[in-house]
Formats: sequence, C-alpha cells, structure tokens
Amino acid sequence: MAKTRELCKDIRDKIVDLHKAGIGYRTIGKQLGEKATTVGAIIRKWKKFKMTVNLPQSGAPCKISPRGASMIMRKVRDQPRTTRQDLVNDLKRAGTTVSKKTISNTLRCHGLKSCSARKVPLLKPAHVQARLKFANDHLDDPEEEWEKVMWSDETKIELFGLNSTRRVWRKKKDEYNPKNTIPTVKHGGGNIILWGCFSAKVTGRHLMQERAVQRVCAWFLLVFLTLLSLWGHLSDASSHRSHIVHVKAGTCEVIAAHRCCNRNKIEERSQTVKCSCFPGQVAGTTRAAPSCVDASIVAQKWWCQMQPCVDGEECKVLPDLTGWSCSTGNKVKTTKVTR
Repeated sequence: MAKTRELCKDIRDKIVDLHKAGIGYRTIGKQLGEKATTVGAIIRKWKKFKMTVNLPQSGAPCKISPRGASMIMRKVRDQPRTTRQDLVNDLKRAGTTVSKKTISNTLRCHGLKSCSARKVPLLKPAHVQARLKFANDHLDDPEEEWEKVMWSDETKIELFGLNSTRRVWRKKKDEYNPKNTIPTVKHGGGNIILWGCFSAKVTGRHLMQERAVQRVCAWFLLVFLTLLSLWGHLSDASSHRSHIVHVKAGTCEVIAAHRCCNRNKIEERSQTVKCSCFPGQVAGTTRAAPSCVDASIVAQKWWCQMQPCVDGEECKVLPDLTGWSCSTGNKVKTTKVTR
C-alpha cells in the first residue's frame, strides 16, 4: 500500500483551531480540502496527547503492516494448525518478506501461543447428546449415590512408531476448542490397551488386554526367529568361505570339471578355472592345462602362440578364429573359446 501525503504542522494547528471554534469534521474538511476521516484522526490525536506533531517512534519499524497482521490472524483463527512457514509464504506472496521469528512475535503480541493440540475422544452428535442427558439426569444425585459408582478408563500405548504431536496457535483458554484438538479413537493394531478403575474409596487393579499380551509375545517370538535365521545364514557363509580355493599368483587352477556326450556321440568336456594372473596377462591354455598367457595373444586370437597342445600334437587355428584344434594321426581335439 502506497504511503499517503503527510499534512504540515500549520494545517494541523488550523484544524484544531476550527474544532475549538465548534465547527464539525466535514465542514473543516471542505474548507481545507481534506477528508473528514483525516480531520477526525488529527483531532483525536490532539485530544489524547495535547499536541499535533508526530510522536517519536520507539525501536525499529514493524515489518508487518496492520493489514498483514490482520491477514495472518484471520488465517490462524480459521486454521489453528497453520505453520509459521505457511504464514511466511502468504506474506511473501503479498509482497512482504519476513522471518518465522517475526511471525511468532506478531502472533504473541495478539495473545496467541504455539501449544500442543489436546487429544480428546472423537464424539459424534449422538455421543454429545447422550453425555448431556446423563449429566442432566444425575445432576441432583446425593453424594452417597456417587460413592457407589465405579469409574473405569482405558488407554492405548503404541508398540511401533510414535504418537505424532501437532501444534496449534491458540489463546490460553481455548485449549478445548474443537479447532485446537485432535480427535482420538480406541482401535488399530500394533498397540496394547491398559484398563483401570476406581471409586470414591478405593482404586482397582490395572489389567492388560489378553490379545495385546499375545501380540507382544508373538512380536518377541518373531524377532527371535529372525535373529536365529540370520545367525544360520552367517554360519553357512562362514563355512562357505572356509572352502574358497586360494590360487597362487601367476597360476590357474581347475575348480570344477564337466564331461558329457552330445547327440552325435562326440565326447564334450568343459571346466571351470580360477586364475590369479599378473598385470598384462589373462587366462589361457598351455600344454592342455590352464595357465596365464600374454593378453595380446588372446586379443589378437593367435591361439597357437599359447602352445595349447601337448608335445607331438599339431595346433591349428579354427577358420572362424573362435578356437583351435590339436591333432595327432586320426585323433582331433577341438577347443572353442566362449565369453
């Protein structure tokens, strides 16, 4: 909102003089060309402070204008659970940038305080009418009758998670206003229910719901079985690690071998090898045994330079460069490299 024009001291004194002469606000405004509301404000200030000059302002000026304060107060009255960040965003959209601390100070100046929302039973209109009827029916009962009454109550304790706490902006006497409370109900899982009673002369025993006890026992049993299963897996992993084959650096070792025949009754053999080669070497075959060979041999597919055949056998690279063959007489052994 733009700042309005400020009247000089001479005009203010003239307004006061005309008012002392018994002239009305509107007439003074017409004579001086000012609004009647402006004239009234100057006269009220003169009546209160006996002066027309501006009073010295104490402290820093308020960042939130009266209109902005009214806006946030109106929102807090309608929605007490509004957070300070929400109010900061609302003022920012209106063109005023303030901090959350400024919001708190403004609300406290208007008598509001951030408090935890009270939890009250969720009452439907029928419940309210029933309680009101009970109070009216027993309003005049003597004290001896109330001594015969046994009062009971129950409470729910969460086993998993926490009961969340919500905060609201409210005045001191508005703690049980429906807008400032959180309705609660007695149902749900993952909890135990405690029940107790008392009378005018004695208190009763506290009882725990049998089903709740069973839930707690089942929960501890589940945790125990989970830990037992985890311990078994760790034991298996430990025994598996004890059977790991350690290979000497620069060598290879066969850890599994397979042998079978295909449809053409040709014998096929395969094996699983673990190697520990030096830098610049890869797994290969030398004299029909796994070994570490130069990496360039495998990269260029010069298979016969590995000397894969035993003495007396002739090595030939396959036409498609996928492997090699070792032949002696009428016997041929073919090896293909798969990746």
